[in-house]
Amino acid sequence: MHRRLVLLSVGLLLGAPVAAQTPDDDFNTFPPPGTAAPPQPAAVPPARTTPPPPAPKPPAPQPIILPSGGPPATAPATVPPAGVQPVRPPSVPAPAAAAAAAPAVPAEQLQPGQKVERILPGSPPPGPSTIGDPFVDPRNYRLSQGSFGGLASAMAISSAAIGPPGVLRFAGYGSYYENTGWPRAGDSVTRSGGLFAADYVVLRWLEIYVSYAATTTSNTNSDPHFISAVGDVGLGAKLSWPVSPSFALALDLRATRFPGVGTQDIAQAGYTFAQFLLLTWSPRFPLRFSFEFGAQFQWNSVVIAQPPNQEQEISLGQTKYNQLIAGVGLEFPIPILTPFFEYTTALPLGVPNDVLTGAGGQSVPIHSALPHQINVGVKFTLIENLTLVAAGQFGLQGTPALGVPAIPPWNFVFAATYAVDLFPKPPVREVIEGVAVAGPPPPPSTGTVNGLVTDASNQKPLGGVVVTAEGVELGPVATDATTGQFVTRPLKPGPVKLRLQRDGYQEILVDAVVDPAKPAQVQAALTPVAKSSRMVVSTTARRKPVAATVKFTGPETKVVETKADATGPTTVGVVPGAYVAEVTAPGYLAQLRELEVSAGAELQVNFDLQPEPKKKRVIFRDDRLELLVQVHFAPGKAAILADSYSLLDEVVDVIVRFGVKRVRIEGYTDSTGGKAANLRLSQSRAEAVADYLSSKGVAKNRLEAVGYGDARPIAPNLTARGRELNRRVEIVVLEK
Repeated sequence: MHRRLVLLSVGLLLGAPVAAQTPDDDFNTFPPPGTAAPPQPAAVPPARTTPPPPAPKPPAPQPIILPSGGPPATAPATVPPAGVQPVRPPSVPAPAAAAAAAPAVPAEQLQPGQKVERILPGSPPPGPSTIGDPFVDPRNYRLSQGSFGGLASAMAISSAAIGPPGVLRFAGYGSYYENTGWPRAGDSVTRSGGLFAADYVVLRWLEIYVSYAATTTSNTNSDPHFISAVGDVGLGAKLSWPVSPSFALALDLRATRFPGVGTQDIAQAGYTFAQFLLLTWSPRFPLRFSFEFGAQFQWNSVVIAQPPNQEQEISLGQTKYNQLIAGVGLEFPIPILTPFFEYTTALPLGVPNDVLTGAGGQSVPIHSALPHQINVGVKFTLIENLTLVAAGQFGLQGTPALGVPAIPPWNFVFAATYAVDLFPKPPVREVIEGVAVAGPPPPPSTGTVNGLVTDASNQKPLGGVVVTAEGVELGPVATDATTGQFVTRPLKPGPVKLRLQRDGYQEILVDAVVDPAKPAQVQAALTPVAKSSRMVVSTTARRKPVAATVKFTGPETKVVETKADATGPTTVGVVPGAYVAEVTAPGYLAQLRELEVSAGAELQVNFDLQPEPKKKRVIFRDDRLELLVQVHFAPGKAAILADSYSLLDEVVDVIVRFGVKRVRIEGYTDSTGGKAANLRLSQSRAEAVADYLSSKGVAKNRLEAVGYGDARPIAPNLTARGRELNRRVEIVVLEK
């Protein structure tokens, strides 16, 4: 029985090879990023073509060029024109690379009636030989079935990549183990097994597979001596999702039926159902990584006429518990062969107290009986469509236990795989016939101007702008409401002026040069027309009108003359914006004021003028404003006392009347106190004066404040009078 089962396994191995698939396919093939796709035949320009005639078996030799009225099809082919490569008839397929490189010949390059024939290549083989491929080449990788029946990373780890649809695969696996002292001391065990599987990719995202397996085990200490498990049938389906050209995820669903020993009765069978999440990744270098994680569930146990002893349970590989299963695999696809490495393990669930029964009846902790296994092997890819597999399986299980799959110390696995494309695309023969070529079209006699118009205030596209070409009778065009772009009507070559108009914007003219060879490009921005604003001005003193001159300086300059006998304010229209108002009147102190008027708004501006003092306290010198009276501050502080406000109003009057543009306000102290404190105090007092002048309308950029402390006394600090003179503020003219 043992020898017959081994012969059956070898027969399945040699007679039913499994599928192999290269990454040249257009789905889930994981070429390294940046790898160029296989070259495709160039598209043929419009021409008169004749459908390819049915090829006889065997077909007669076909000429490449068929001149009008030339020799018959059996005559030797004439020499092809320059740039035309000979192609083989369908009966002698050219290599894929050569066929793909055959250029398409435009019909315009042939003489009228001259014909050129070429062959468009069909589908490549599912698994071309890797002999002669570069070391780093995606074609070195082949998909093949694993020991469970479906497509695998190498042998035991399921692959998330499934390749293109329409490929049928067959697999034959065989395994052999012989050793003594396992699963317990004194045992002499020989185990062999075989598996036949078929796999088919139905859709780009769906793979289905079926498997049939048989094993036989002989153990010198078991009764019976030979124990066979024949008829393990597995069904599976895989749903694949290629996230990117080098990365894929998948869901693998499997169901397996284990018949009872000595019977095929369905009622005396065991069943398992497993589901796995899969991941496959291929980086740039020749490496392929796969990972699987899932769970397996049990229904019923394999039934034997009498309760199985320990040797029978281990020989049959009975599993009593549901399991969590995980595995990882690495492949290194290079020319001729693909070395691989895999690791798998499982964790039984629901074990009472996490303790199992060993092969000798002893108690075994669950962690000592976990079925760890390493697979190391090679896939040979030197024969087209045929892949050979040789691998060693090495068990790392500490102690075999009942109810958990027993993993032998080693196991030799050999397999052969084969692929069949059920729906290959045949080569296509194409004939191109020369046609008469018309002369070049006359050059265009007109051209256009393309443009973009924006709003100058916010740089946004401006729609509804009417564009008219000056001196041309053609009608105008308008800019697009969304993009602000326009294209003129056809214009004669040469310079042209375009008038751009829209309500609420200033009209402009734009120059352009019309070129029939290419459209002229222009850009323009229209400025909105400002809405009229008004200032309502009045000048009074003690609530009575005063004749004065008011000058507004800003976006425009306006001068308003008010009268002493005015019965109401004076109104003046201005452009919206920021202004500085200067007011001068005989016998009154001049004033400054900063104003902001909005578009379309009316601003009330009232100036309450103060009479000039009878005796001036501020005198303009060439380089300074001389203060005849000191500015008074609170003792030891920078607060200006109220009796000095009128003095600073006179400073403003002098700045306005003499047109002083910039001044520096210098603060000084006496020598009382520390130098650092005096310096800070003098700086604060100078800034306080600058702040007051700014509040009266003098722009801050016209003022500079500096404190010098007690550094520049003008009198000795020995007396109270001398210290009083040193506590001073000076105003220096920087720019007139």
